[in-house]
Amino acid sequence: MLNDLTLCIPTINRSDYLARTLKYYSYVDLPCKILIGDSSDDKYKKQNKEIIKKNDKLNIEYIFCDKNKFKNDAHVLHYLGNFVKTPYVTFSGDDDFLVPSGVEKCIQILNNDTTFAASHGVRLNFILNEGKIVHTDTDEGYEFIRENALERWINYMRKGIATVSFIHRIENWKKQYEMVSKMNCRYLGTELIICSTAVIQGRVKRIYDLSVVFQRENPDRIFSFRKYTLWDLINTPEWHKDSNLFIEHVHKQLREQGFDNKEKVKKEFWFHCLNILINQFNNIDKKIEMPTEPIDLNLKIDDPFYPIYNLLITGEINV
Repeated sequence: MLNDLTLCIPTINRSDYLARTLKYYSYVDLPCKILIGDSSDDKYKKQNKEIIKKNDKLNIEYIFCDKNKFKNDAHVLHYLGNFVKTPYVTFSGDDDFLVPSGVEKCIQILNNDTTFAASHGVRLNFILNEGKIVHTDTDEGYEFIRENALERWINYMRKGIATVSFIHRIENWKKQYEMVSKMNCRYLGTELIICSTAVIQGRVKRIYDLSVVFQRENPDRIFSFRKYTLWDLINTPEWHKDSNLFIEHVHKQLREQGFDNKEKVKKEFWFHCLNILINQFNNIDKKIEMPTEPIDLNLKIDDPFYPIYNLLITGEINV
């Protein structure tokens, strides 16, 4: 079943993380196709190609994505979509890990019910400090299962649950990324238009099995919206054009499904922005104290996080 999936991994100048991730996928014999979209400088390009050779039992296709041409991860993922030959596709960062057992159940849902456009499982987040895990939490996400496309989109805009790492049907994935080359404003063009399209195109189902492990608060993370506030984005030259493009494209998609109310789209868009602005304003002076003390997870050997935990702590998978 995992043979029906393509995993897209953008990376740039982070060979250590890519090596760590591919070592894990080699250990679990991940059978899906892996597309590496590499925007790295020459030094790291060479290292990445060597890492891929070492993991030769994986089905990896290396694709160079010049950072001068592909401005962000969404542009890379849009391009990688041209190389996907499987019915399902997903995205993962070069410091994240898919859990095969959970992903397989997500695919099974899409196989069994064509009314679902995407599915996802539980995400486990961890924070690493000086080679030790100092925090973990889980995120069950949200499901968008109403038949009404407008209601699904409004729920997404009010919940703010990113869908980019879900398991998607390839035909829907391509629709999600068709606008990114026209939008240069971060967040609007790298997340909001993509996720909005995902929930408008079809229903999204959630399962309660672990399907992805995600490194939070990574200071080296490539694409981080935390580096900007929404107010910063609103004050960029791109905002006016891209916010209008967003509203027009969402309205067009909803109109195609029988919901022709542009004023409603505008209202929900600005309500979404207002909630982010209020949240960021209320937290502007708060100092976030990062945990520093290692925690004991008491993992059992059959826990799907167990091999990842060993890899994170020791650099090896000793199971």
